[in-house]
Amino acid sequence: DGRGDHRISRCFATATAACALADRAVFWAELGLVASPQLLSRLGNTLCSASSEDPELREAICLAANHVANKCLVWHAQIRQGDDVSVRDQQPMPEVSPASSSCSDSDDAEEPPRPRGIFQLVPQCFLARLLRLLPGLGGRVGLFVWSICFILGSARDSFEVFHSKDPAWFASRDLSSNGTRLAALIIGATMMSYIPLLSGLTQLVGSDAFDAAVRAEVGCGAREELRSFINATALVVVLVACVLVAISSWYPFFGPGLAFLSLRHIVFVVAAVIFMLLWKLSMLKIDRLRDRVRLHSTAGRWPEISREYQAIVMMVDGMWRRSGLSSAFVLLYASEVLIVVFLIAVDEADPRTLVSDYWPWVVKHALMMCMALYLWAQINSRCASASHAKESLLYLARQHLGSVRSEDVQGLMCFLEYVEGFPCGVEIRPVGMVATRHVGPLLRVMTIGLPVIVGVAFR
Repeated sequence: DGRGDHRISRCFATATAACALADRAVFWAELGLVASPQLLSRLGNTLCSASSEDPELREAICLAANHVANKCLVWHAQIRQGDDVSVRDQQPMPEVSPASSSCSDSDDAEEPPRPRGIFQLVPQCFLARLLRLLPGLGGRVGLFVWSICFILGSARDSFEVFHSKDPAWFASRDLSSNGTRLAALIIGATMMSYIPLLSGLTQLVGSDAFDAAVRAEVGCGAREELRSFINATALVVVLVACVLVAISSWYPFFGPGLAFLSLRHIVFVVAAVIFMLLWKLSMLKIDRLRDRVRLHSTAGRWPEISREYQAIVMMVDGMWRRSGLSSAFVLLYASEVLIVVFLIAVDEADPRTLVSDYWPWVVKHALMMCMALYLWAQINSRCASASHAKESLLYLARQHLGSVRSEDVQGLMCFLEYVEGFPCGVEIRPVGMVATRHVGPLLRVMTIGLPVIVGVAFR
């Protein structure tokens, strides 16, 4: 009848609409699979361009990149910048089945391991394998080999001193006439102080904290900046080491002693580059947080800023103090200061000795100690300095006291108290936090005393 025909036609229309809706859903799904990589690539480029002028947006992108790198288990390919999509992006995604999901562990095992730590900043080529031969970069095996080399060097210097043809240096009180041999003995003993430094470098390079810090900066787009910084630092340090080795070739102990002395310069180059990289990572983290605090759009975000500051403090403490690197550097500086003091004392007592030929080492040790203390003090100064020129975290946060909303006053006051009571910086176990108020007077004394030291050495 007519009523039945109407019901049949309505059911047919409903079925047709459902099929059309299903076809439309399939069409949009296929379109999304094809076009989403290009759209996401363009959106990512737009956000990266906008983040160069907006520190808050740049920080948000960095947090998102870190989250994807640490939590995302689906997408591992890197999308190239620009409108072109990588070959992997153009390939259709395979269907997920229970068999393929059960074999996910074997697929992950076949993937090459990702570079860790400083090797993320090095092109993955034959050069990266050669770098693992350097002290501190070769793991426990490299630590063992380099430690044996320094033990042999120390034993060699001590053997030559004790088996000298004229052993009057320990039988007589006239020590000034034997200053050169005493200096060789002290240098041989101080070679043992490089072993804790090698241990600290090895522990740092293989630590998760250092790897996470480098990976976070790489995710924020600072890879090229860090590479340029490392290349410039390595170039300067290598030139200084070459000059010192060239000067060493004119000394009486040219020969096997120079070979062991060259080992010290190799460790000096690696330690200086790692030192500057750690300092750069610390300063980048602090400067990024300073940019956020400098903005006046921090309403309701002070608890988040406090948590980020706490993460920076723990990162700096983990890379410097917990790795033992700061204590190893201090031990090395103390041994080198002992050499400088001894050489100056012997030269002042007896100008006929060859101690005056060691003046490049006097200048090198003094400058290294001053630069290390100054750079360490800058980390704490960027966070808690009251100077107008420094614009530290504490200084910038205090500028919000007159303009912050009433509901954000408590969060701001907690952040100020947190920065004052939980300082950020390099801590040395027997000494404490390295701050400008402690380092400033020492640097002034060294600035005045260094010309005097050089003058005494030349005289």
